Amino acid sequence: MGCYSRKLVEFCCSKALTDVCSKLEETLVDGSFSRITFDMMLAWQMPSSADEDRHSECVAKEKEDRKVTCKVPQEQDDISLFYSDVMPLLVDNEPGVGEDAFLWMGTLIHLVADIINGRFTFETLTTSTENRLHYPAYDMFLKEIEKCVKHLQTQTTPTGMEMADDEFILHVEGTGSSQRVVRHIGGTSWPGRLTLTNYALYFEASGALSYKEAIKLDLSKDSEQSVKTAATGPWGAPLFDKAIVYESSELQEGVVIEFPEITSSTRRDHWLSLVKEIMLLHSFLRKFKIDSPLESWEMHARTILGIIRLHAAREMLRISPPGPKNFLIFDLLDELPKGDYVLKELAESLKKVDTRHPCSASSILRSLNVSQMFVPSVELKEIQK
Repeated sequence: MGCYSRKLVEFCCSKALTDVCSKLEETLVDGSFSRITFDMMLAWQMPSSADEDRHSECVAKEKEDRKVTCKVPQEQDDISLFYSDVMPLLVDNEPGVGEDAFLWMGTLIHLVADIINGRFTFETLTTSTENRLHYPAYDMFLKEIEKCVKHLQTQTTPTGMEMADDEFILHVEGTGSSQRVVRHIGGTSWPGRLTLTNYALYFEASGALSYKEAIKLDLSKDSEQSVKTAATGPWGAPLFDKAIVYESSELQEGVVIEFPEITSSTRRDHWLSLVKEIMLLHSFLRKFKIDSPLESWEMHARTILGIIRLHAAREMLRISPPGPKNFLIFDLLDELPKGDYVLKELAESLKKVDTRHPCSASSILRSLNVSQMFVPSVELKEIQK
């Protein structure tokens, strides 16, 4: 009986989400999107009264087991203290959502999670709540996503550059309201603004009153290019391991960019992962010959949403920000065993995606007013059919 109940829930939810996603921007702002999707996950998790009873027993048993067996590693002591202060505000008396329900929702709508790394996203959001996602935390996560999209849309185009129609700013640092970024050229250092898009990395040196014309590092080119960690210091001495170096066969020397911090290299590692993600995205599109503009943009959209979810999670957990790989598709698969097999399946799955569906990644970005690619007339006719 439970199997039939769940199938009924899945059918009803898929139909309802079509309407909800068509008004995504509005429902995100007023909170109705988070409420209805959370209730859908609860309904999928407990589709019948018998399932609800069994689920309650399992949750109670899991809590008791964890009290006995759970041991917190020494290096996570600070994280636990942080969560013990903040997370009670994000927990209520309602039932929590489990991992399977969260992943199921991720298969329906890419805004919540991506099926590729949804498990890691869920673990990040539920580290301190015994692997149960409660509504206040889920609602805050979605609100941070909406804030992040609006923040990125307010960023200015790099000086002297004209961005492509399907180019979207994903991260910016070095402005007056953010932390410093420094480019090293030989023995000189130039502070400035660093901008990452889904195609390129731009650096604008700071001038007296404004930024100088940006230099563009094209991450989408089919050329020998790499990005890796680097150390900088006075007179070229490698004292501070807080920089990245971009190297390309088209450049005579590497471009060294430092992210000054007092203690850790968190900012550097964050930027390194983001830049690699964009490079790996374009490498993936070339390797599997994804020439269809619609399929290509769908993969761009999923990558963009992954980065936006990462920003949102880092805003939620500022004191102990999550690792980028838990949210980035290609950077994760690049290091996972058999990741190349997953990439192959991912390429095949793109052929089956209906990009016209309101819940597809492409449609979600359209609903959020994110810049969208120019669709050739042949493809446009297919959409309008």
